[in-house]
Amino acid sequence: MLERIVNPAYSAPFKVEAEILLQKLPADLGVSLPAGSRVIGSVVNRSSDSDFPSGVNVYFDTALTPEQTNEFLKRSLTAADWKTFPVPRHYGQGGFQGSDALGEINRYYRLNPPEILSFMTQVTAGVTQVTLVKNESNDIERQLRFSEDPYFNEATSLPKLTAPAGIAISLRGTGSSGNDVKQEATMTGDLSRKALFTHYAEQLRQAGWTPSIAQKQQQLPAVYGASSQQAKTVSRLVS
Repeated sequence: MLERIVNPAYSAPFKVEAEILLQKLPADLGVSLPAGSRVIGSVVNRSSDSDFPSGVNVYFDTALTPEQTNEFLKRSLTAADWKTFPVPRHYGQGGFQGSDALGEINRYYRLNPPEILSFMTQVTAGVTQVTLVKNESNDIERQLRFSEDPYFNEATSLPKLTAPAGIAISLRGTGSSGNDVKQEATMTGDLSRKALFTHYAEQLRQAGWTPSIAQKQQQLPAVYGASSQQAKTVSRLVS
């Protein structure tokens, strides 16, 4: 049953096999964990098609703080010849910012073998929880070129949006198409939806964005726009 749950349905028509390792790491992970870490488990996806690369997700807890965990993993990866993956200029440094409870997503890559690795930390009940993802990749060089896109237009970047106190943010992903940039995040904490929208709406207004007619009438989702000589950008906050 667990294999069916974790085996991605969107992998069809590719054949992907999922292996679940409870409280274990895959033998070929090649990444050192902090001493004393408690391994929750791993999910290994094996694929025979390069369009759906194989990879592994590792989940573990540590007594280290998120900052200490990040520093340990960064040192270990750098020593193993992993390189920091540059943040694509399309994404900039804007959008939803990590809270104190949830750290940034750290991405690394190497060309031999071609792999991309990312890890993220969050604090739950005083314990630092870590998710580490390593995937094969056949387009690392294209992604590196994309990160230095000469056609990047600052007018399409997102403003920085910091979380309210006590709210943890989990970034679900960021994408772009043409002049459009989309970012999704999950927020957890003891705050009403209205208070959350008000918090972010004020930051958007301070960054020069104006509310749509629907938002002025307090209808949700909220839509804000910012314009320049080159482009008009719209941000949507969805509950």
